[in-house]
Amino acid sequence: MTSRRCTELLPHAGDAVLIEQVFDVRENGLAASMTVRPGTAFSQPDGSLAPWAAPEIMAQAVSAFANLTDRRGAAPATGLLLGVRDFRVGHRPFPASAQLRVEVTESTRDQDGHGVFNCRILRGDAVVAAGKLTVLQPNDPRATLGEQIS
Repeated sequence: MTSRRCTELLPHAGDAVLIEQVFDVRENGLAASMTVRPGTAFSQPDGSLAPWAAPEIMAQAVSAFANLTDRRGAAPATGLLLGVRDFRVGHRPFPASAQLRVEVTESTRDQDGHGVFNCRILRGDAVVAAGKLTVLQPNDPRATLGEQIS
């Protein structure tokens, strides 16, 4: 599959979008890329990203995968990050202009929309963050999440 822009795959908008391109889509996962840039909702004053932003980067890649493989309509479906396990990340920020690759692989998914993804973020060949994300993409978001979603 050719690469796709992430704005059409995420229920995020504007400065909340971190990942930029999706590529290497497989049956059980994908890879995405991003450039660390100033002006995002997660940027530090110098344009870098704090290490705590890594789970959000991973979650956006999981969301893109879910919306590529389970389209329920024209708009991207709502999902929730329920937890992060076995999380490893360095103590230094991801510097401005750094090119990052995020890889997500689905480990399990049940009929109710719960899933577990093995995730990692690479800068070049070096793994700079890794963890397992537990997520939920409910079959009926309004019933599960209430009227708070749009």
